[in-house]
Amino acid sequence: MMELDDKTTISDRVKTQADEYDEMVAYTALRKRRKKKVAIRIGVFALLILFVPVFIFLTIIVVSPTKGHNFFGYTFYIVQTQSMEPELMVGDAIIDKKIKSPDELKVGMDITFIRSSDGKVVTHRIAEIQETVDGYQYVTRGINNLTDDPITVNYNNVLGKRIGHSAFIGQTVTFFRSSIGVVVMVSIFLVIVVGFVISFKLSEDIRAIGK
Repeated sequence: MMELDDKTTISDRVKTQADEYDEMVAYTALRKRRKKKVAIRIGVFALLILFVPVFIFLTIIVVSPTKGHNFFGYTFYIVQTQSMEPELMVGDAIIDKKIKSPDELKVGMDITFIRSSDGKVVTHRIAEIQETVDGYQYVTRGINNLTDDPITVNYNNVLGKRIGHSAFIGQTVTFFRSSIGVVVMVSIFLVIVVGFVISFKLSEDIRAIGK
């Protein structure tokens, strides 16, 4: 608190209090601007953390859709033939989970396996399970086929069991493999880079906000 003395006038005191008030207003405005900048940076980081893994996931599948891609123990395949229609349509994404023992497999389950005749990866339904001296053998069939597959599947050739499928993921992958989809994917990548740069420019003056 400022005390009056012989040399201090009322007008001097009013001016000093006005200056202190202006400083307080300016400081409050500065705090708000810095908080806004912090929020912008945190928001961009959050979007990157959420979106970048999805972008990478789609990119990997788009580049090589016929191969299985493992993500945290789950493998994704894109249906290439009509053998499992109408349940699995061409272009759908199959979601597989690796099995740990033959006990997990039952008749009626869909399994993904390596076909011994040509080495291709196939997803068909188990029609029969045979226990032989060489281990378990699985008779399989595409639900759209009239007959069982000619060659039984050895347990060692089983890659996993189907736990689900997604037409949306499959359609998304198909779109991004088109010419328009490639342009969109490149545009998304550029938006990520530009957004990252802009967020730093907008928040480069982040300093201690104070109490």
